[in-house]
Amino acid sequence: MGHILHMSYMTGDIFGITAALALDPSLKIVVAHDKEDDYYRQNERFYRACNVWGNRIVKFDVRQNNKNATAKGVYCTFKELYGGHGSGSSKDQESAAVAKQIKEKYSDIEEVHAVTKLVAAAYKTDFKGSAKQVLDTCQPKQAPPESLKKLQDYTDKFVSKGDSQCVVLWSRESGKRGGAHVELDSGYQGIRQLVDKLSTGKRKILLGGDDRMIHSTQNDGTGLVQSKLRQISNGHPGVKAMCNFWKTDDYKDIWSGDEAMQRVGQMLLWKNLEEAKGGRLVHVGMRSGNLETFAMLGTKVVYLEVKVSPSGERMEQFAEAGIPYQRAVIERAPTRTGRLAEIMSKQDGAGGNHRKRDKTKIGRTNRNGF
Repeated sequence: MGHILHMSYMTGDIFGITAALALDPSLKIVVAHDKEDDYYRQNERFYRACNVWGNRIVKFDVRQNNKNATAKGVYCTFKELYGGHGSGSSKDQESAAVAKQIKEKYSDIEEVHAVTKLVAAAYKTDFKGSAKQVLDTCQPKQAPPESLKKLQDYTDKFVSKGDSQCVVLWSRESGKRGGAHVELDSGYQGIRQLVDKLSTGKRKILLGGDDRMIHSTQNDGTGLVQSKLRQISNGHPGVKAMCNFWKTDDYKDIWSGDEAMQRVGQMLLWKNLEEAKGGRLVHVGMRSGNLETFAMLGTKVVYLEVKVSPSGERMEQFAEAGIPYQRAVIERAPTRTGRLAEIMSKQDGAGGNHRKRDKTKIGRTNRNGF
């Protein structure tokens, strides 16, 4: 394989891409962006930490030759022109022109979905060897012993030896916040439903991922600010809200300010917890690159996806290769924004005319859930 196109706003794909780089020494990545924002810098820091930035990564500014082009528009038209399943609009001539430039410059380039087949094929041939290569690439230096001790102490805040099993329910809002695939954002009502169904016996449930602060009014009329995930965990002794723990000072302190190790440390946290529970750890959430990473490291994952999603067949390659990545089908996107995005995509194509719709027909996340 030659080149893979990675749009900088697709931060969830970075682990899968890094895995592909580890498994195919000839592969190179074209990181396309329209601005050097937080998404771009987050990708750059991780690629640098994995020692692949200088020789395996090619930067491409989509606005260098066309100031009206956008990264999302370029990727949509690239899929439409060369992927055979894009949802982009041919009306976006500026982005289409840049997509053609990329293809002309890198004739062997493929969209980011191509890494799935590459990774699956390697794991099918040698599962343990491939998993070790991926972990070694993502962790180019060993974690200091004092950091590993702190990590263990941190994990002990959320789980105990008496827990028979651990289920991690992931919240996702990255699409709504400007990332890819808003239709894959989770809904808090859906998470609440899963908590109610799964809370039984000595099973420990951890709530992690994107969180939101909410304002409510107490009986005395004073305002109360509370985390949405913590609100869901209230009243459930076996449920702990970790929320977006990677942003907290307690977690950052484990790695003494080393940003690369902070991200790699997330993998170590879950691997250590899985070993402590004798493999009785399961991650559950909407399909995301984050969950794919855990599966590639051998941890059980159940991902939720809308029945009509075009990626269903593609991701089944993981399961066929023995990667523990199990698909659970849901009827519709959990959030109102996600359902609206699906309708707009069908009627206009991504990048089309986003005219106003009758949102009353979409439904609200706090009513429907899964």
